[in-house]
Amino acid sequence: MTQRRAPGDDGAYVVGVTGGVASGKFTFVDALVRGGACRVIDADRLGHAILRRPHVARALAAAFGDDVLDAQGAVQRDVLGPRAFESPESLARLDAIVHPPLIAELDRILAAYMRTQFNGLIALDAALLVEWDGGDRCDEIVAVIAPPETQVARLVHDRGRSEAEARAMVERQLPAPARAAYADVVLANDGSRAEFLVRAGELAALIRVRAAAALAARGRTLPPSRLPPAGGFG
Repeated sequence: MTQRRAPGDDGAYVVGVTGGVASGKFTFVDALVRGGACRVIDADRLGHAILRRPHVARALAAAFGDDVLDAQGAVQRDVLGPRAFESPESLARLDAIVHPPLIAELDRILAAYMRTQFNGLIALDAALLVEWDGGDRCDEIVAVIAPPETQVARLVHDRGRSEAEARAMVERQLPAPARAAYADVVLANDGSRAEFLVRAGELAALIRVRAAAALAARGRTLPPSRLPPAGGFG
C-alpha cells in the first residue's frame, strides 16, 4: 500500500480517482458530486490551462518544433500530440515540461481548500495519479478499471476514433493491474452502463460513510448526502 496523506484537522476528505481513457472515471466522479459537498479538481482541465502559460508554450516549442504553436503563440494540441507520443523519449520530454507546473498547481489548490472551513469530499480526478505517485495527497484512491477491448469499443463508438487510434491510446496508458495495485478500491466497469451506475453509486455512498467517520475523528462534520443510499440512481 502506498502512503496516504497524514491526518490533519481540516474538513476535507480527498478521494483520488484514476482510470484509463474511456474507463468510466468521469461517471464515478459524477456519482461522488451528486452526493453533495464534493469539489472536483480536474487534472486534465488544469493540464490544458498549463499549456496556455507562455513559458510552458515556449519550452514545448523548443522541444518539439516552433510549429507546435499557432500564429498567436498558443499550443496546437493536434500538432503536439503525435510528436509527444511518438516514442517513450518524446513523451518523457513532454512530461518533464508539463508535469512539474501541473503538480504544483494541484498542490496549490489542495492547500487552499485545507486553509478554509470547507467540509466535504474533494475528488482529485487524475488519470496520471499513479505515475505522479500522488497517493500522499489523498485519503483514499479509487481505480476505475475497464477491459481494454471495452475501452477501445467506447472510443470508437462514442468518441469517433478509428480502431487503430483507439488501440494506440489504450496501449500507451498504464495497465489496469498497475492502477489496481496502487489503489485502495477497484471499481470494475465491465458490464452494462446501468450496472456500472449502480456500482458507482454504491461505492460513492460507502466513501461518504468513511469520510464522515474520518472527519468526525477530526472534530468535523460531513454534510448529509443529497442522494438515497447505494444504487439510488441506477
